[in-house]
Amino acid sequence: MTKIVIILLSYTIILFSSILIANERDEKLRIGLLAPFSGEYKNLGESLLLSTQLALDEIDNENIVIVPRDSGSNNKIKLNTAIEEIINNQVKIIIGPVSFSSLPELKKYNDTVFISLSNKDPKISKNVINIGISLESQLNAIEKFLIENKRSKTLILYPKNVYEKFVDEKIKSLKLKKIKIFKYNSDPRILTGEIEKLTNYKQRQKNLERRKKILKKLDTERAKKELKILDSLYTLGAVNFDSIIIIDFGSSLKSVLASLVYSDVDDKTVLFTTINQWFDESIFRGN
Repeated sequence: MTKIVIILLSYTIILFSSILIANERDEKLRIGLLAPFSGEYKNLGESLLLSTQLALDEIDNENIVIVPRDSGSNNKIKLNTAIEEIINNQVKIIIGPVSFSSLPELKKYNDTVFISLSNKDPKISKNVINIGISLESQLNAIEKFLIENKRSKTLILYPKNVYEKFVDEKIKSLKLKKIKIFKYNSDPRILTGEIEKLTNYKQRQKNLERRKKILKKLDTERAKKELKILDSLYTLGAVNFDSIIIIDFGSSLKSVLASLVYSDVDDKTVLFTTINQWFDESIFRGN
């Protein structure tokens, strides 16, 4: 994510460098950062702030000042308070917000330019530049990738939340071929049970125990070798899909991945893909 922020800050500096030249009394370029540091999506906000700080270190330009404020998660009062506080710090350019639902509130601030990270409907409006990659383009790219990798049984997973209907509509409009959809509960206590049923986990456990019992009755070298292999497994039998697309992020996405691993879904046979993971490198480190 740091590289993305570096590029974003660099383009911002180039596009709005005239502000530095025009302001003779203060040569610093103040850029606001509007992100959810509290609420449901605070992990995203913290990740964005950390990446911005790292990006500033790499850019190494003392004339750039970042003014971060908490936009909250789906909280209009907190959002407007944060914007006003940033503007009061002589800021004309604000990176954020990350949520599409916040964009209507930005119309009030005509003299401020917002560089939104929303990927719901990327376009340029009067004072908002949306730079996010749309869900449609990501799904189309993933579908092409799955076809190239000869995957024919794809499962799309996404949570039951405020964005559920939006995702429903986008998937329907794309007319993706050979897919199944599963919507899960974001509560980890419920999620694990749902994933177990989805992957037929208990039946695959029974398959393993049944096979081991049969092999133990056989006194052959071949049976002993197979039994040794089965002793290192948790289940026996394949799941009924060969690829997964997960439309989620943050701790919720990590819970889904953990539940899939717990349910013994083998990533060597099932191809895992996700949406929007440019902002969270910890997913790939297993943190």
